[in-house]
Amino acid sequence: MSQRQLGAILAYAQILLNICIALGFTPVLVKALGSSGYGLYIIVGSFVAYLVILDLGMNDAVIRHLLRFWSAGDNEAASRFLGSMLSTYSLVGVGVVVVASGFFFAVPHIFSAKVSPQELDLLKVMFAIAAGTTAFTVAFNPVGALISARERFVFLRLLEMAVTVASTLIVLILLRRGMGALMAVAVSYGALLTAVLIKFLYAQFVLKEKIRYAWFSRDAIAPVLRYAAPIFVAMLVEQIYWRLDNILIGAFLGTSAVAMYAIGVMFNKYFMSFATAISRVMVPELIRRVDAGAHASELTELLVRVARTQATVLMLILTGLVIFGDEFIVLWLGPEYSHSYYVMLLALCPYALELMGNLRNILLQVKGLYWYRVSVFAAMALINIPLTIVLLNVYGVVGAAAATGICILLGHFLILLILQRQTGVRMLDYYEGLCRGLALAIAACFLLGWLLDSVLPGGWSGLIAKGSAYTILYMAVLWQYGMQPGERESLRAVAFAFRKKLDGR
Repeated sequence: MSQRQLGAILAYAQILLNICIALGFTPVLVKALGSSGYGLYIIVGSFVAYLVILDLGMNDAVIRHLLRFWSAGDNEAASRFLGSMLSTYSLVGVGVVVVASGFFFAVPHIFSAKVSPQELDLLKVMFAIAAGTTAFTVAFNPVGALISARERFVFLRLLEMAVTVASTLIVLILLRRGMGALMAVAVSYGALLTAVLIKFLYAQFVLKEKIRYAWFSRDAIAPVLRYAAPIFVAMLVEQIYWRLDNILIGAFLGTSAVAMYAIGVMFNKYFMSFATAISRVMVPELIRRVDAGAHASELTELLVRVARTQATVLMLILTGLVIFGDEFIVLWLGPEYSHSYYVMLLALCPYALELMGNLRNILLQVKGLYWYRVSVFAAMALINIPLTIVLLNVYGVVGAAAATGICILLGHFLILLILQRQTGVRMLDYYEGLCRGLALAIAACFLLGWLLDSVLPGGWSGLIAKGSAYTILYMAVLWQYGMQPGERESLRAVAFAFRKKLDGR
């Protein structure tokens, strides 16, 4: 089995591992730190997310240029380019320190109204640890890009999984000894620092790469920046959507409200993982069709096919969360986090619509239209800031989630209009194809799920029974009434191939 195949399998395993750790570790962390301490932990992560994007989205560009040099057989040019990128990223690391210093001194002014002086002092120390580690990590980003370019995906995935498990276990042990939020930050970011050092040693001694710094080259950095610019803006917009709310809530409502909001939106990244795992495998086919001059109707058919597969998976999760999510959160964390359920729904429902058919983003990239998407979502992100401030002051954390959901929804429909105008993909045909059979089948499942919830008992055993029964019911109804014949045949073929693989034939 190739590195790519093993890497893909490990990527799915990593998603499941992260979900299991989040479900098991979060209640322990919240209970040990308290809602206030957990809120501080989340605020630090939100600030650091903005520091991380200061690498300007150049990582993918570094991989692309290294592959280009290697394919041309010019290893010396690749080595010089890598050295130049190390120098460039070192400057970015210095930039992270400068920006972090500004954040550090701004913390008391941002949070003094709702955060106690003791919490402010703790927040500053936690932020200093996280920012220093982030600067070092960003400076060595080209080493990770080098390993990815060499397609050592198994090493990267296993390292990430090992670091996640090790840091979680260490934090759990230290929490039992009475340590708090400062320790959690120190261990988490110390683990990231360890991963950077391991990557560096792997590149030096296993891959035998000559990693050396070279003088900053404007000729080397210019094409990288051109390629990375829209990626950087997209990353910035993503952070405004999902991280800035935590900072605003902390400033206006306090750290306990941050904890409640963070619990509600924590499922978004796992939701996205499932959607992108499905669309990613279709990227080569889409690129081939576009390069071959495929007609808009053919592209629409491909988008519909991928979106229907995504909808089948995502709507199982989403409808299950709508029906059973309230009970799950109360059992998981306690009744004081019941408002997190409404935060989750207001964020996830519009996001699900955006994630279904997200292969269209690749279509925009391939056709050189990605700046349209970036511009629309940047505008929506800027609108989201004042809208969040207004609504969170009226409705609390639920208002903040509503503001984010409204902006995601508006941005989604604007992108669809641009896609139709620029590529000829007809959105009415797209939605007709997406909803054909699925909409009624999912609606029926939803109603039957509500009936299950009202009939079966509560508690963990009842919730597990209801969730299992609903999953089986959902799969049966969609197989019989939601899927088209071609989709059922494709699923049978996948199941047959998987069984054949297990049998070793």
